[in-house]
Amino acid sequence: MTLERELAALNRRLNDLKRQQAAIQMRVFTRNHDEPYPADARDGDLVVTIEPPLNWD
Repeated sequence: MTLERELAALNRRLNDLKRQQAAIQMRVFTRNHDEPYPADARDGDLVVTIEPPLNWD
């Protein structure tokens, strides 16, 4: 294998590791429907809103 091919393979592996690391670092917030949006949430964070149950009466 040539040096260029080995460097390309290492670069692909490094990019794969960076993508995995980015997924691991994602932050998740949970809030009730009547609470404000989390002040420390940033773009890219996942915010889950818990809605009240539906009233079927």
